[in-house]
Amino acid sequence: MKSILVLGLSAVFCLTTAVFGKEGTGTIEGMVVATDTNAPLRNAVVTLSGPFAVTYLGMRDRPLSATTTLRTETDRDGRFAFSGLDTGNYDILATRNGYAASNWSHETRAVELVAVAAGQPVKGVALKLEPAAVLTGTVRDPADAPVQDATVRVLRRSYRESRRSHFILCPGVAHTDDRGEYRIAGVPSGSYLLRITPPQSAKGFPQLYFPDTTDFRAAQWITIASREIRKVDFALRKGPVARIRGRVLAPDGKTLGDLTIGLNPRQEGPSDIAQAGFLVSAFQGRFELAGVPPGSYILSAADKGQKFAAMQELEVRGDMDGVFVKLAPGHQGRGVVYVEGGGAPALKGITVTLLPLDLPCCTPHATVQEDATFVFDSLMPLHYAIAVENLPPGYCVRSIRLGGREIGGVGFAVESDASFTIALAAGGARLTGAVIDAAGKPTGYAEVTLIPLDAGIPTARNALADAQGNFSFDAVAPGRYKALAWETPEDARYLRAQDSDVLAPFAARASSVTLADGERQTVTLTLIPAGESRKLVAPR
Repeated sequence: MKSILVLGLSAVFCLTTAVFGKEGTGTIEGMVVATDTNAPLRNAVVTLSGPFAVTYLGMRDRPLSATTTLRTETDRDGRFAFSGLDTGNYDILATRNGYAASNWSHETRAVELVAVAAGQPVKGVALKLEPAAVLTGTVRDPADAPVQDATVRVLRRSYRESRRSHFILCPGVAHTDDRGEYRIAGVPSGSYLLRITPPQSAKGFPQLYFPDTTDFRAAQWITIASREIRKVDFALRKGPVARIRGRVLAPDGKTLGDLTIGLNPRQEGPSDIAQAGFLVSAFQGRFELAGVPPGSYILSAADKGQKFAAMQELEVRGDMDGVFVKLAPGHQGRGVVYVEGGGAPALKGITVTLLPLDLPCCTPHATVQEDATFVFDSLMPLHYAIAVENLPPGYCVRSIRLGGREIGGVGFAVESDASFTIALAAGGARLTGAVIDAAGKPTGYAEVTLIPLDAGIPTARNALADAQGNFSFDAVAPGRYKALAWETPEDARYLRAQDSDVLAPFAARASSVTLADGERQTVTLTLIPAGESRKLVAPR
């Protein structure tokens, strides 16, 4: 999911695409301020990396040369400076205690870079950080005694391109002290679920979601604002729970030392939510899962390198000992990328990602090599959606086939070794536009998403508007799309996962376009404020 938050933002300044050189005479000066007060922030850590060959940078974009990383702290007036920079485009990130840092974001998004030319100082760069919130409270037992060593976790909703959602664990985790108290700092504003796991010494107590349920669907969402200190107390209760003990062996019968064991509720029929389950590490092939409510589950196991894996159904009615899991080699996936019409762009570096639809587990990535091939060493027997990214400029995806069957934009099952064929084509359509605010004035640095409405188009896309609010999408695959502009970064995959009811409140500010091959269209988008976009993470 793209978390609907104002994050510790990378610098959003793009002047021009500079000519790269060897001069080390460039400088960048700027200031770090708080989003709510615009007050300068002293002692913020500012990190600069680059140079990059592009003016917009995605998480998988490659630098032109070896990346330089510099760090400094802001002074008493919130100011910072970097000097001796080579000509090129740079990314800047600011972090500070008490403010939401960007490591709370888990999805790809475009970042506009600061362009540095030889001998030309760049001044006035403004980095804005959102004040974080604090979650605190107590955990007590049925006798109202404090519970020590209970674990409180913060969960937020995440979405896959498959239009299914699951929960992921934020970095916010705390353990209760001897007074039963916990404290989680650095929480960005937003909506969350809280999950309490009793200590192993507390026998007979199930894992709970706030306020008092073992079923996440009945849990109460906690919405917290910037700078807020929210007190949330838990009361443990007795309930039916099971302990599961077992052993995992490699295909040759030997013990593997580094394993991950997952236990997730089995989905009965279609569901748009996969519950966050249980996840442990196996020591010398042995594992134990405690506090498991009765029910139907999928038990999964994989080694660290994901070369071996196993999945099996498990009916939990009480304590279970001697559960045996034998790993098997994962299926191999091989593929090739080619260009229709015989073009010859550089294909090395294209990324192919498989998004699991069954379980919130590993997401296999492969990178296209010099010979235009890519390999997935080990694939679990799951259902996946596929995304192809980091394409050469001017090219779009025209077809993705698995064993001769078209799978672009739809799910597919891996039941044996898989052979993928991805076809690219030069050209496509071009969509340009401008972003305005509610008063009709241009607004800069909005995140623009282009969401496919046709199932055959595999990948949704993001772009960042420039200082004047202008944006463009090049080499767009022909088809129907919806375009929206956001004040806070919204990942296109996340938005594609939404159903029409969730996006309906923004319909008046969305632009629907149908693009033909070679066509050029221009649209004007009205910015969706951060306060409205945060509603996307509210419970449904």
